[in-house]
Amino acid sequence: MNKQSIGVLGASSIVGGSVLQQLTSIDKNVLAFSRYPELHASTSKDSKVHWQKLPDITDDSHNLAIESWISLMSIWELVALLPVMTTLGLRKLVAMSSTSKFTKANSDSDKDSEISAKLERAEQEVGAWCEKNNVEWVILRPTMIYGLGKDINVSTIVRFIKRFGFFPLLGAASGLRQPVHIEDVAYACVAAIDLDSFPVRSYNISGAEVLSYYEMVTRIFKFLNKKPRIVKLPLFLFKAAIAVAHVTPVLRKRFAHWTPAMAQRMNQDMAFEHSEASQDFGFNPQKFVLGPKDLN
Repeated sequence: MNKQSIGVLGASSIVGGSVLQQLTSIDKNVLAFSRYPELHASTSKDSKVHWQKLPDITDDSHNLAIESWISLMSIWELVALLPVMTTLGLRKLVAMSSTSKFTKANSDSDKDSEISAKLERAEQEVGAWCEKNNVEWVILRPTMIYGLGKDINVSTIVRFIKRFGFFPLLGAASGLRQPVHIEDVAYACVAAIDLDSFPVRSYNISGAEVLSYYEMVTRIFKFLNKKPRIVKLPLFLFKAAIAVAHVTPVLRKRFAHWTPAMAQRMNQDMAFEHSEASQDFGFNPQKFVLGPKDLN
């Protein structure tokens, strides 16, 4: 694998497939890293994508030289891999973080606050490591990612509506959202790594539309060709419904990530400007539209 190849960490993540597709479409050779590369190599039809497990830093038998990397894994997991990436020739890095760094910072949920703190700490560690080792870096923070039936948030709403024919909301559900499609997130990663002059900074990336949580759910009903049936619940009833879902076997698996804090965030604004990403690397996201491939 030569130095013109691009290494992709977290290549089997929800954004990974789109990143690989977009990289190969612009004639890049890709080394896709996964914990279980053999599972993906057997089904991969693209000769420009080579699946492999990341070598251990103590293993000097590898013969890789990769200067450019895209990391789609949790940024706090990336920190531990920076030394081995450096031994492989790391000079340019695009790393995925999240706007949850901001939106979960003051949450009543200890878990949410911990995630925010981990994102903040990891971003600082990645930046410090890169500067110490003369590595150019860009950190991308997407808002709510959706699309291709792979995400958690929108796909869960779709499945709930299909199963029950209605959707529960906490109060007015007036919190603003700016959902960004998986393919637009992938575009941002690929466009950033392909820059000749690296800006060395962080960007928030979001969708083209700002809409309330209520409007987002209403639009999902319409994409499913269903009349919107929304049930507004007070917090205590929402908590009770979540508790029932967590102990009901048929619901537990699909709705285990639902929490009272998540419900309360329905009324929290989570929209972010992306004009700087548009200016620096042509980020031009689509509006919130769900097609057949997004409704699986």
